[in-house]
Amino acid sequence: MKNSIRHIVIAGSSGGHILPAIKYLNELSHYYSSEQIIFITNEVGADYLHLIEYEKKNVIQINSKKSLFILKIIKEIWKILLFNKK
Repeated sequence: MKNSIRHIVIAGSSGGHILPAIKYLNELSHYYSSEQIIFITNEVGADYLHLIEYEKKNVIQINSKKSLFILKIIKEIWKILLFNKK
């Protein structure tokens, strides 16, 4: 089965980044199925997941220091891009 991720949203560390990202996720969900949207965040962002309006959430939660957080984001995006072939 093909992976069909079309949108990747990344936010973490503060509500000032997470809340606009969740607003964007909710808007995207009006145009794309939830299977096509993925949200990458940290433990702070996990506290706000209840604000995502759609049921089936694709969330990758990364818990680490800021420098490792960036490297882990790159790793997760690489996996998505590698396996997201049409």
